[in-house]
Amino acid sequence: MGLVLKLAILIYCIRHVMNTARPGQTAAIYAGSFLAVGLVLAVIDGFSALVGMSLGITLVYDLLTGFIFFWLIDRYHGNSLAFYTIIILGIAASLGIKFLIVFGLQS
Repeated sequence: MGLVLKLAILIYCIRHVMNTARPGQTAAIYAGSFLAVGLVLAVIDGFSALVGMSLGITLVYDLLTGFIFFWLIDRYHGNSLAFYTIIILGIAASLGIKFLIVFGLQS
């Protein structure tokens, strides 16, 4: 998935949680957006049971991590230093976990 699309979804969700103060709803939007894109890509590439299982695991992972991330943003959006630190650490952790998963599976 393109970096621009991921960034657009993230920015939309951050603005959503700041406007509504509903981290659970925002996490559902976040995970659902990535699920929808994953389903479109799966249909284009050919859907299989392994792809479906992978999408399900990704959905649960995105819901859990998204809820924690958006809850922290909602809680600390009044403190600029904490707010930006949470965003930077959240993005870094996401990249690190995906890096470990990709290279861990190749080993």
